[in-house]
Amino acid sequence: LKTMAAKLRADAAALEAEKADELAKVAEKAFRKFDTNQDGEISMEELKQGLEKTLKTELSEKRVEALMEAFDTSGDGALQLDEFVGVDKFRNQLEALAREEKQLAIEAQLE
Repeated sequence: LKTMAAKLRADAAALEAEKADELAKVAEKAFRKFDTNQDGEISMEELKQGLEKTLKTELSEKRVEALMEAFDTSGDGALQLDEFVGVDKFRNQLEALAREEKQLAIEAQLE
């Protein structure tokens, strides 16, 4: 039983490592698509264009700036590969920003 449990843990760890590797490959592929000038980083404009193309919607400069601020951990005004979180996380952050803006608008009307 202990041997089986150890094998199951090892298998689970291998699957997790495989999944992490696959996610890293997907993120790198998306990063390369967004990095249109191939300089190794994603500028504010590249982020805006990439997200608009991928999400099929227009984004305000303000929202793109908020995304950049949220994910640009180095603070250099651009996203490097290690800061690029993938389209799903950008989408989630955009939805959170929209909810926050809506709540602020509601509160402003109540005042």
